[in-house]
Amino acid sequence: KCFSFQSYAYTYFGGAHPDECYWNGTYSCALKRRIAVAALFDDKNLLSVAAVICKEISQNYRSSENLRRIASAEAAKIQRGDYKSYAEYAGNPDNVGEGDIGGNPRVSENFMIVEDGVIWTYNEYEIASYSEGHTDVLVPWKSIMPYLKSKKIVAKGEPK
Repeated sequence: KCFSFQSYAYTYFGGAHPDECYWNGTYSCALKRRIAVAALFDDKNLLSVAAVICKEISQNYRSSENLRRIASAEAAKIQRGDYKSYAEYAGNPDNVGEGDIGGNPRVSENFMIVEDGVIWTYNEYEIASYSEGHTDVLVPWKSIMPYLKSKKIVAKGEPK
């Protein structure tokens, strides 16, 4: 079996606002280690998973209109084939945050496996401005099932 966790840190040393950071993870009791993205998905599927994450953000009512628009545009670029690989998508300088605008959602290690799917958390400035706070994206199992290395994770709660 496995369990998921979220850690939170808050610091304030003066200035305009405090800093907050969320770290997620899922620990496999059987494997005696944290489950990494590489245990869930093959490298060849990461670009498709990124598209699914973008789609979920674009449909999330809690996301700002600007973030939904940007995520929708990124999903369209991926589906059109504008990126040849996940490395190109993740390393594209046009997709890296500038100031408080944010960048594109990557398939990061900051995730939790939950009953309904996988939750990725993006901290302030990663994909959105400080004023929007952190962004949690629940990607349902049905949306990422085609890209999983093993379907057993849905039934058993951990990859084999």
